[in-house]
Amino acid sequence: MIGSRKKQPVNQRRAPRVPLRERLSNLRDHSRAWWQGLGKERPPEADSDEVEIDVEGDETVDGGWWSWLIWGTAALCLGIVGLAMLNLRDFQTRIETGVASKFEVTGWKRVTQPQVLAASGVRWGTPLTAIDRDTVSRAIEKLPWVRQAEVEAELPNKVSFRVTEYVPYALLLGRDRLMIVDKDGFVFKEVELGEAGDLPVITGFSPTVSRDAHARGPQVEPTTDQTAERRRLRTVLRLIEAHGQSNLVERFPLSEVHWDPVLGITLVSARDGAELRLGLALGNDPNRALAVAGRVLAQADKSGEWLRYALLDDELRPDRVVVRTQPPGSLAGGAAAAALPKAPTADKKDADQPAEDGDMQPD
Repeated sequence: MIGSRKKQPVNQRRAPRVPLRERLSNLRDHSRAWWQGLGKERPPEADSDEVEIDVEGDETVDGGWWSWLIWGTAALCLGIVGLAMLNLRDFQTRIETGVASKFEVTGWKRVTQPQVLAASGVRWGTPLTAIDRDTVSRAIEKLPWVRQAEVEAELPNKVSFRVTEYVPYALLLGRDRLMIVDKDGFVFKEVELGEAGDLPVITGFSPTVSRDAHARGPQVEPTTDQTAERRRLRTVLRLIEAHGQSNLVERFPLSEVHWDPVLGITLVSARDGAELRLGLALGNDPNRALAVAGRVLAQADKSGEWLRYALLDDELRPDRVVVRTQPPGSLAGGAAAAALPKAPTADKKDADQPAEDGDMQPD
């Protein structure tokens, strides 16, 4: 039939598979016959019957080569890492040379190191040559407690900040604001919780913030009124300083120092609320004012009475002092009376007797 293909017998469709060993044996016999036809003997090593092809043996040899390659690569990598670690310190020093990577802050008590670093604007990696010391100092001095700041850049990678803080000396009350003032009369910040302490309060001034303690950059000249108020404030601060160095600290601790353009300076005791009005003239002479106040207080203690107030501001008769006292028993609650010296029995007055004004000649 056209197009038909004669089927082969089943036993002729595929040649039988000869085992590998038999094929190798046949190949060896043909090789021996070929050598004999050439009139030569077969090489001894080819005449061995122990020639075998072991697939598993080839895989073993190949696996050993890969193992050596892997271990060699690992050893090379470890060597590179070890070399890098040995030179890491020198490498880091070379990288950081000339840039800010080490910071030091000194002189701080109320501010913190993170606050100083954040206000400075200097970051890790900032080139030392790019640091403007005046600009950085002014930025740090914007912190409320910082009076003055100094910045130094030191090779290879160090930036030093030295801050000088304001020292609170008194509180300034006015316009419903309580501010902190330093010894030189600079009002530098508003009081926050826990900052007041036992500082005396100054009243009668307008608390204007003035942080020009340092002479850095252009300065704004103060007006005439500001200059006069600063001068009066410094007079009050000198009086507070003299009081702190006198022997009146325990007997007459300061609670308030009031300034009035007409009546002058008045001191108020934190112990019993007694008032000493020094006036304008005596207020400008702290040593003399405190000496007179000391004699008045000593005479009041000797009589055993509570000093309500003493007027030391008679400019026409400086030796005349007007004193108003009150018996200790008439004090409300008796708390202040208990702290006052007891009066002698012979000189003891009736507790119900109203207090009177009188003249006292200081000793």
